[in-house]
Amino acid sequence: MPAQGQLRPKRRSGKQHAPLEVDTAFLHPMCKYVGRQCSQRSAYGVSVNFYHVDFSQGRVCGELTIKELARNCQDVTTFFDAELVQTADDFLTRRWGADMDVDIAHWKRLPGFNMAYLRDEDAYDFRTNRFIFMRWKEKFVVPYWEAQEVPGASYAGFYYISFDRLKGAITGYYFFRRSERYQALELKYDHDHAIFPHQQLL
Repeated sequence: MPAQGQLRPKRRSGKQHAPLEVDTAFLHPMCKYVGRQCSQRSAYGVSVNFYHVDFSQGRVCGELTIKELARNCQDVTTFFDAELVQTADDFLTRRWGADMDVDIAHWKRLPGFNMAYLRDEDAYDFRTNRFIFMRWKEKFVVPYWEAQEVPGASYAGFYYISFDRLKGAITGYYFFRRSERYQALELKYDHDHAIFPHQQLL
């Protein structure tokens, strides 16, 4: 039972969302974002290629490349799946080492987030809100899908993400209990490049 002052989202009402209808001019298959990921000691160039974007099915996936991250200064590319936050309950991760305190500490740093979203299931409507919240979970290293570790790097955690669909901007924070806290991800839509996947992703 939560202590006094803690937040406890309401139970889902069972109400079904209609298909998401948003302006996806800044988030669509084959689009690219560029920017950086910053820690207290360093900053790395980052690019993200989106291969599949289907809000009606709740699926977004792509590849994330961090420049010169590994010990031998190699670029590291991982394939990721995104989870869309659609209800108050969805803001709670409940896995990957994240509890409610971790969730709140990260969500509240992101643009567009309001603590009311955790208290009231009707306060946040992902279909119409300017900001769409997600989690990005890296699944494997590209193209070495069987690799479990990368020397000098880790993809065991996940990203808390805020996507500003009006500006084409993505802000995120990486979380892993054994990594430095609040590593910030800042990305902008790349108008000059269109990319194509290594293979068809179904």
